[in-house]
Amino acid sequence: AMAQALVQRACAKLRSALGDEAVVRLNFPADLRDMLEALEAIQPVLDEAEMRLLRDEWVARWLQRALSVAYKTIDIVDDLQDLRSQAAATMTRMLPRLAIIKNAMAIQVQQTKQLVMSLQEESEYIRERTTIFQEIIAKRETGPVLEEAMILGRGPDKERIIAALLSTEPNIMQEHITILPIFGLAGIGKTTLAQMVFNDTHSLHGYDFRVWVHVSPQFDFHTIGKSIICNVSGRGKEDINYASSDMEGMESIMKRLHMLLDGKEVLLVLDDLWEEDPIQLQLLKSMLIFLGDKMDVIVTTCNQAIARKIWTVEPYKLNPLSDETCWEIIKKSIRSEAGEEELEKIGRKIASKCLGLPSAARKYARMLDSSRDAITWRETMETNIWSIIMNYKSTTFELSYRSMPPDLRLYFAYCCQIFPSGQSIVKDDLVHQWIALQLVEPSEILSATQIAEEHISRLQDLSFLQTAELDHASGKNDKGAILFTMHNLLHGIATTFLRNDSYSLPTNPQRKLHEDYQQFLRALRCVGCSKVEFKDDSFSRKKSLRVLELIGSSVRKLPDSICQLSHLGYLKISEFTGLITLPESFGHLKNLFHIDLSGCSDLLNLPESFGKLVNLVHINLSSCSRLANLPESFGDLLNLSHVNLSRCHGLAELPEPLQKLGKLIHLDLSFWSCFEGIGERLGRLIHLEHLNVSHPCCHLPQHRSHLQGLKDGLCKLTNLRYLNLSACLNPIFYYHGESQEDNLKYLGECVSGLSSLEHLDLS
Repeated sequence: AMAQALVQRACAKLRSALGDEAVVRLNFPADLRDMLEALEAIQPVLDEAEMRLLRDEWVARWLQRALSVAYKTIDIVDDLQDLRSQAAATMTRMLPRLAIIKNAMAIQVQQTKQLVMSLQEESEYIRERTTIFQEIIAKRETGPVLEEAMILGRGPDKERIIAALLSTEPNIMQEHITILPIFGLAGIGKTTLAQMVFNDTHSLHGYDFRVWVHVSPQFDFHTIGKSIICNVSGRGKEDINYASSDMEGMESIMKRLHMLLDGKEVLLVLDDLWEEDPIQLQLLKSMLIFLGDKMDVIVTTCNQAIARKIWTVEPYKLNPLSDETCWEIIKKSIRSEAGEEELEKIGRKIASKCLGLPSAARKYARMLDSSRDAITWRETMETNIWSIIMNYKSTTFELSYRSMPPDLRLYFAYCCQIFPSGQSIVKDDLVHQWIALQLVEPSEILSATQIAEEHISRLQDLSFLQTAELDHASGKNDKGAILFTMHNLLHGIATTFLRNDSYSLPTNPQRKLHEDYQQFLRALRCVGCSKVEFKDDSFSRKKSLRVLELIGSSVRKLPDSICQLSHLGYLKISEFTGLITLPESFGHLKNLFHIDLSGCSDLLNLPESFGKLVNLVHINLSSCSRLANLPESFGDLLNLSHVNLSRCHGLAELPEPLQKLGKLIHLDLSFWSCFEGIGERLGRLIHLEHLNVSHPCCHLPQHRSHLQGLKDGLCKLTNLRYLNLSACLNPIFYYHGESQEDNLKYLGECVSGLSSLEHLDLS
């Protein structure tokens, strides 16, 4: 469960603290040990509690408390470790102040311990409630029976599946087996399509047996084998008994299957496959290879990763239906009659809300079927599609969600809670926010970023995240940016199913900053802050914040209380067009590793304390057009690897402090880069792997001559993998009026020696 992932994190934090002698010396080990034992005790019930989230209000409230308590525990341990550092560095004259802090911490530890113990006591009520998982699986069981006359819009898909089965060429290793997976979003019609193909005896003929097996989330070889035997032999499952041992039972099943199917041609549908383990899937594949003279297997799954692991024929992605087809489904189901123009107009609008899901269209149709009243239809039109799906059947989403590892549920819940429906999500921003929230931590082998990217791939496989189109026309997005979006239906269901008050996206008309649960708030996004009134204490009670994103305001200064957010890792203050400077104490944000000040067009300078942000890795200063220089202390940011100075027209030259950044690998100088000595200064940044000098600002003649020296620097950057010279060389070629041959020679000199280059943009 999502709560389980957080509780596991809290337990890991407590174990770490108990193993730290410096923390133990603060005299809190007994309390921390009691908290650890209590949190470990509630873990077994968390998964079942999450399955009851939508069915039991008391359980929903208990789960929310579990999330809050887990977060509070994590914060307590972080604060204790900070206190340990303070104790080590404290001079004798500061000891009274340290004692006060320690006493305050003791009170917090006791309060948190009481919350944990209360949570454990209440968990006993959940243990008494019966499991719901079997009920969900039973409701989902499918079969091959289908009334195809009621199916619309899937004819072309059916023909393509049949064509793929018929055109399959023999495979040397698996010459008699074809496995064709169908994957796609929950409710999109994968089972229906498989039923259509299964029942087509005209196009697909010659099979001795047609076998339908509903696999279900409880993957079991014995069950699959017995189901095939039952289909072929015509006997019931209860009549088939094999040895009690797994090994003996499976061996008996395989012998029986081989005897029944030897020399036969079989069409097999494995519907609703959830098993992700590659070893289990390979064993399934091996089992099928030894059955029959010819095996054509159709597999349906919500997970593209499963499809890729089991296929022998390219997996088939089932796409959403058109709005017109959704209307045809509704119209056919309610037996629409001529002369109902007003109802048709409303009905088409309803169809557009189905998001291409035939299951949604049928559910809307059931609501409309009993009425021919326009008012009732309009009321139905105003009903959220996700609430309709939830009222009828949420099991597919629940099972998709349950199939995720606990950590992955946590990442997905964050996406749902913090990003509004339909909004594009920038991949790098999402990764950095996960890291700031400590949802992702490095392993011995992989970095936190690599692990986060793996989780993004898994969410894509489940269709929970989808790649979005990049808006090049806006001119705001870098061509290298990767954007995601979330299907509106999933977003609606998940927002209710995965509510977490630790993340906040203000949506009220006044865009007020979140006031409730301030002590637990860990992420806050406020997009469109023009009406937000920033007070001196706006952030003084939000000290658990790890992620803060504020976009769009004309305020001239930020409240000093923002510098009290000691846990803050990700900060975005973008398009604050009136902001002139940052608070002098900005350097107190010691845990900050990502800062985005893009679009702060009136920002004149950065405070000298900026150099104290020693954990900073990523900084975006794009469109800070009045920024005249960078402080000398900027060179102290030795962990800085990504710097964006795009459109920083106020900088007269490449800032000297950049030369000190030995880890700098990504530099964006686009829509600027026409400064004297560009070649010489760039040539010193020998670790650069990504450089963007596209669209130089060449409104003065001397700017063009400055660019002439660019090649002298580029040829020294031998680690470059990405180089964007879009519109960069035109001013040079035009100004000097050289021949095409000379231009090509110049270009060759620019990239000579760049043996690591993978991407070169000369558009």
